[in-house]
Amino acid sequence: DDISLDDTGSKWSLNNPYLLENTSGYADLVGKYTFLKTSDSYSSTSVYYIVGVAGSTAYYVSLPVGKTLDELNVEYIYGDTYTKNDDGTYSISNYNTINTFDWFSNGSEASKKYLCKPIGEGKCDRLFYASKITYYSAVGLDATKNYKYANSFRYENNKYILDGDIIEFWDISDTNNGNSLKNYHYTCWNETGECDQIAYIYKKYTSSNDIYYMTLKNGNGVEEFLNDMLWADDVNKIDSTIKNATDFWYERYLTNYEKYIEDVIYCNDRSSSNLGGFNPNGGGIFGNLSFNKSFKCTNVTDKFSVSNDKAKLKHPIGLMTYPEMALLGNAAVRKALAPPSASYNYYWLMTPAEYNSSSSLYYVSEDGRMENSLHHDAYARNVLRPAISLKPKIRYSQGDGSPTNPYVIDYNDYYSVDVIIKNETEELDISIEDLTSVIEGEEVTFKVTPIKGYKVTNIDIIDSDNNEVSYEETNNKNEYTFIMPSHNVTIIPSYERVSNAVNVEDNPHTKEIKIEVNDASAVVYEDEVIFRVDPEDGYELIDIEIIDEEGNEVEYRKTNNENEYSFVMPDVDVTIKPIYKKLAVPDNNQNNIPNNPKTGASLISLLVLMIIFGISIIFVKRKTKLIRD
Repeated sequence: DDISLDDTGSKWSLNNPYLLENTSGYADLVGKYTFLKTSDSYSSTSVYYIVGVAGSTAYYVSLPVGKTLDELNVEYIYGDTYTKNDDGTYSISNYNTINTFDWFSNGSEASKKYLCKPIGEGKCDRLFYASKITYYSAVGLDATKNYKYANSFRYENNKYILDGDIIEFWDISDTNNGNSLKNYHYTCWNETGECDQIAYIYKKYTSSNDIYYMTLKNGNGVEEFLNDMLWADDVNKIDSTIKNATDFWYERYLTNYEKYIEDVIYCNDRSSSNLGGFNPNGGGIFGNLSFNKSFKCTNVTDKFSVSNDKAKLKHPIGLMTYPEMALLGNAAVRKALAPPSASYNYYWLMTPAEYNSSSSLYYVSEDGRMENSLHHDAYARNVLRPAISLKPKIRYSQGDGSPTNPYVIDYNDYYSVDVIIKNETEELDISIEDLTSVIEGEEVTFKVTPIKGYKVTNIDIIDSDNNEVSYEETNNKNEYTFIMPSHNVTIIPSYERVSNAVNVEDNPHTKEIKIEVNDASAVVYEDEVIFRVDPEDGYELIDIEIIDEEGNEVEYRKTNNENEYSFVMPDVDVTIKPIYKKLAVPDNNQNNIPNNPKTGASLISLLVLMIIFGISIIFVKRKTKLIRD
């Protein structure tokens, strides 16, 4: 119910705050203070004073430190008529008053009336017409601004001067005044009719007071603006979001098939069927700039293709147009092309529809209708369905082009991938489903897994002309990739046996390290190495470091046996380094006896692990997975 300042006088705090937990108490919040926080200790430089509640919404004014509620509770006067005084002020006849805090409950009384903040009895120096009242504000039109509007202008000495027929009024929201702008689009937004930059009004919504206009500079008028927007040679210098997305899709999915795709014209016809508010000679501001739906594309800047420098496509791909979709026939046919997911019900066409305060394209709805709606609430769910044109003699073998039954293109340029398997090959897995039908330019990924104790040293990929095909190693172990040439290829892997040494760092505190391998100087890659460490009497093992010759630490684990450990052998030499600490000798009120460790060479006992291989049998599974069993 009340607030106070802290000791520094810089922050408000709530006095005896309480938490409102039931919505039935919302109506009682008028006249209360809040930070809109759940903490009872919160403080801030501003606090909110609630002046009204509607449902679950509170309306408030912000009270900063240094201000009082009386200063915020401003008085206004309003009435039906006004007069202009000799001193430049305005007087409202038969006026009423209303304060800021009363606006929530009584503001509607000032609707469609003249409104101002008084500087004296019934007087003010700024006069507004309250065209729209809400719980918290009035949308006011400045009644003191008696602006001039004209159907033409002159440009002299770097200045615009309204010319031709000129009218003036302040209430542009009045329907009659709005209609009169049909022929009076130019204004300087002042009473003199002169300005450095001129405004051209092209749109007004009948449902609101919003006025849309463009600002023109350097002597240009609406004709120059339209040319720059639609017809100039450099009109296509900036790619649209849709074009960028289409290019990205092409690069991801179609680059390898470019030799089968024809460079054709995608017609983005921007010839206008109606200039609407962009027509300075009678174009009403309640209409839109709209475009033709035509195959003609009379402007070269609308004929998009890879070969047209004035309407340049990066790739031979575009979108379907309105007239092309019309050729498909009725909506049932177009419905078959609709995306199958209910979350993406519409897809864009390339044909522009209209422009007023924003632009729009035609699209195909989920039931096959072609529509255009600037206020379509599913814009965020619209999708792109790119279109390509196949070169002559390239045909589809099946499908109807729908998402569930797409076209299947048969271009008969298939090549094969073969492999030569050696005894050292455990598995060779190739990403291509059918090794007899690989397309030129297709990326082929394959993985070679050698048998235990071997590693891949080289891979030869030879085409049918005995030319070497280059390949690259991926980030995955033993995985490689190459681009399919226009020849059959054979993959030939080579291997070498990997055996390395297990060394033991000489340490006088080691009684014995026993390594259970056949030959510590030739341990097979990926074998498990088991070793036991026995420290000298008087010492305790506290850690073991296993370091390979490249300085990398090799992980090990403790087995279930005392002082026994194991690790997996890498493909380089390793050194086992035990680390000890000296055990303390208890005093027992006697002289300390120094520890006398035995010295001598460490003993390494080697046990034999035998790996027995059976007869090698090679066979091939689907997806070209070759297994050594």
